[in-house]
Formats: sequence, C-alpha cells, structure tokens
Amino acid sequence: SEVERFSTGNPILFQPGDGTIILFYKVFKPKVPWWGELKISSDGGKTWSKAKKIREGLLGPDRNKPVKLKSGTILAPSAIEANESSWSVHVERSCDKGKTWSKVVPAESEKKINAIQPTILTYSDGKIQMLCRTHNEYGFIAQSWSKDDGITWSPLEPSVLPNNNSGLDGVTLKDGRQLLVYNHSTRTQPGMGHKGRGILNVALSKDGVDWEAALILDYLD
Repeated sequence: SEVERFSTGNPILFQPGDGTIILFYKVFKPKVPWWGELKISSDGGKTWSKAKKIREGLLGPDRNKPVKLKSGTILAPSAIEANESSWSVHVERSCDKGKTWSKVVPAESEKKINAIQPTILTYSDGKIQMLCRTHNEYGFIAQSWSKDDGITWSPLEPSVLPNNNSGLDGVTLKDGRQLLVYNHSTRTQPGMGHKGRGILNVALSKDGVDWEAALILDYLD
C-alpha cells in the first residue's frame, strides 16, 4: 500500500493440469507471522490475477513445488518456520483440483525434529517420501513416508544424507528414480564454504533410502 511495503519471497510455480499456472509466495511483515498468498494466470503467465491470501490455518507450499499424484490429489509441502525453536512441517492436501485444502501433520517423533521446507517424491509402489531441511544441531536431512496418498505420514527420522540447515529440492524422474539437489555438507564442516553452502550436489536414488552421488554442480571453499 502507500503506507506500508511488505517483503515477499520463496516463489513457487505450479500447473494443476487445468491450463492455469498458480504462483504461490510468502509475505513477510516485521514482528508478525508471515502468511501465504497466490496469483493465477490463465494465459501462460502473460497476465495474473490479483493477489489472494491463502485461507486462515493454511500457508501454501513452503519453498518447494506441490506434487500431483496419479489419483489427482495435490500435495503441497509446507511448514511453520516463524520461530526457529519450533519449526514444524506439514502437508496441505487437496482432492478437488485445489479448490479446498486440508492440513496433514506427520506423526509425532519420540524426539522432536525441527524441520522445514519439505520436498515430495513419489514411488511406483504408491509410497510417498518427504525430505526436509533441518536445524543446525541435527546435521541430516529428515524424512517422512506416506502409504495412503498423503493422508497419514510416519514420524520424522534421519535420512542418510547430511544437511547444513539449507534448502533442498527433488523431483521424481520418468524412469522412477529420484533426483535431489542439496548441499552434501553440515553447517560446521570444514572446507565446505560459508555455512556449508560452498558445495552444491546432485544425488540419485531408486528407493529413497540409498543415494548415489551423481554430480557436484558447484564448489567453492
């Protein structure tokens, strides 16, 4: 407005399959919990609707893209990250092409893992995997699994991959393999640049459990 200017960030583009493109993003105002907004384009991104605030109780995808399952269900990976001491991931789920959404939270872990910015991968046997950025003290990418189209999720647990409290993103390839882009480092690991962000990696997996190094996209100590 003419009085206030808010910051926006973490934009995400998604095509639900009806010819439209949805732009999700976050709005940040000092000393106020951030919220999610969206805009819709029906002409390939040439023009966009006015911004619309996502309804109360939902935030939209946190940083990574939603995924549309074979059933038509849309899963938007999301999280609450306003307070670093109580990060928590969840999934926002829609069965009607994005018209209505419900919030699904992973089962509680014995020891809470503070995680945000999940990415979602799908498997031919119907399993769905969520991989998440975690807080400094953990040093690993956290994971959760669903076997029922994203209705319920297992407790967060460590994966075999390291994390330096930085974002990551993955995609399921047409041949069924999973491709993940991330920093193969921890926050305090020597020789890995500022906050472990000096190295950028690609890893591949057939089952989401065992991962193979594929590429080092960039490296600068």
